[in-house]
Amino acid sequence: MQNLQHSWFDPTSLMSRTVQWDTLPSDFLQKKNILETLKSGLLQQSSTHLFDAPKKRGRQRHSPMIDQTNYDLDIINYIGVSTDEHVHNALYFIKIQNLILGLVGMHMTQSQDVRHASLNMIFIMPEWRRRGLAKAIAEHAGVLAAQGPKTWSRDKPLICHASSTGEISAVLVNHFFDAAKEHMSLLGKPQPESKWSIMS
Repeated sequence: MQNLQHSWFDPTSLMSRTVQWDTLPSDFLQKKNILETLKSGLLQQSSTHLFDAPKKRGRQRHSPMIDQTNYDLDIINYIGVSTDEHVHNALYFIKIQNLILGLVGMHMTQSQDVRHASLNMIFIMPEWRRRGLAKAIAEHAGVLAAQGPKTWSRDKPLICHASSTGEISAVLVNHFFDAAKEHMSLLGKPQPESKWSIMS
C-alpha cells in the first residue's frame, strides 16, 4: 500500500489542504465506490474517445492532462503500484479525506547506468478543476521522479519524460520537469535531462 501526502493551496477556499496519493483498498465496497467515482469522472471527459486531445475553440476548458495514450478504459481497474529492481509502474488515485479528486500515472525504469521517469497521466475530476491541484500534482510527481523507489540508487543520472497535447498540459509538463530538477539539486545530484514530446 502506497500512501503519499503533500499539501496543496486551494485559492478558491484560501486554505491549504492535505492531499493523499493512494492505491485501491482491499475492502470491496470501498474499492467499488472509488472505481465508480473515477469512471463517472472519466466518462464525463468525452463521449467518444476518452483520451483524444481536446479541440482548440476559444478559451480551453479541458481537463489538465498529460498524454494518456498508454492507458485504456480498463486502466482504472488496476490502480496500484508494481515495482521490481528495474521497473516501477504506478497509478494512484488522488483524495482529500474520503473525496476522490482524480488520477495520476507514472512509469520509472532503471538500468545499470541511468534512471528514466515518465509522467503519463494527470486526470482531475470536473468539480475539482481550476484550483491549482493539477499543478501541485505535477510538482509532486517531479519530486517522486527525483527520489525514485526507495530501493533504487539515486546516484544514477536521471532522464525525465513527458508529453503534452495543448497549452495546459504543457504548463504541467514544465512544472514536472522543474520540480525534478529542484529536488535533484537538493539531493546534491546532477541535473536531470528532460525529454519533452509535443503531440499534435
